[in-house]
Amino acid sequence: MFYGAIDLHMRYSQIRILDGDGRVVREGRVVTTPERLTAAFATGEPMRVLVETGTESEWVAQVLEAAGHTVIVADPNFAPMYGDRRRAVKTDTRDVAALAEANRRGWYRAAHRTSAPWSPSPSAPLSMIFDGFRRRPSSVPRWGSCPAKTAPASASSAGM
Repeated sequence: MFYGAIDLHMRYSQIRILDGDGRVVREGRVVTTPERLTAAFATGEPMRVLVETGTESEWVAQVLEAAGHTVIVADPNFAPMYGDRRRAVKTDTRDVAALAEANRRGWYRAAHRTSAPWSPSPSAPLSMIFDGFRRRPSSVPRWGSCPAKTAPASASSAGM
């Protein structure tokens, strides 16, 4: 079995793929696009890929799952996932190496994943996307219809 890891960023991501013995099969920096990520993890057989939780992690997970891989979105606050960090300098290469090894050994804690029931196209008008935010349920009182709160007495009016 192969084990993959991604240190995910908006523009470029660092990837690493290990075999079952821990030898590096593929390592490098790829552009963070669906096409490039799918091509980077195309080894001919499904693998388990570990991705840290972040703003980009859900769509990346969905893309890799569509390519036939098992994707774990991991909690980045789980300290054992990074093993023993002896160096003070943090780099993407070191991070992805730690993630790949954590994936191979099972040293991770999966985060709860939620995905949107629909994904708007990039050309969707903002009015369609934010329409749900404009509607106010009838059970929620409107501003001004709630009883007024009395302000606490200030220190000067209390004789202090």
